[in-house]
Amino acid sequence: MAGTVAVLPDMDLVVGFALGRGREFHGLFSHTLVAVALVAVLAWLLAGRRWALIAAGAYGSHLLLDILQERRSSSVQPLWPVSSEPMGGIVDLFPSASLPLHLGPVGVMEAVLQPPLRTEILIQTAIAAAFFLGAVGVRRWWWDRRPSENSPPSSPAAPDGPGPRPGP
Repeated sequence: MAGTVAVLPDMDLVVGFALGRGREFHGLFSHTLVAVALVAVLAWLLAGRRWALIAAGAYGSHLLLDILQERRSSSVQPLWPVSSEPMGGIVDLFPSASLPLHLGPVGVMEAVLQPPLRTEILIQTAIAAAFFLGAVGVRRWWWDRRPSENSPPSSPAAPDGPGPRPGP
């Protein structure tokens, strides 16, 4: 579910190509914090608070990874409508993987299967998976630290150690 939500921002590419306008819409409204909020509200209305947090995290992770792209010509505008200033290329985390969009859908698929582009995409996928697994790990660590509803309250330890020793 989260993986599907994480790729939703790039549906603007599908719309652009369907309208014959290529990448014209890419990085605009679908790549904003406003869109993250709308996805969260929709998930909350449909499935509750937990799914709203998951959906917002998944959708927002796509924006974060797009901002961390190597390419300097990013059109991602996460602060729209407050600012139309594009963000991108904050760090050179991802290798560049330019799709030959001028070849059409079949040509792009053929190019993706060839070694140079395939390798770049696999590296990008591995880095994104590391981010995702790291986020899951942090969330698990945080969640496991919380006291269980069924666990008894812990008694405070004495300042000098675990407490007095029982007598003989």
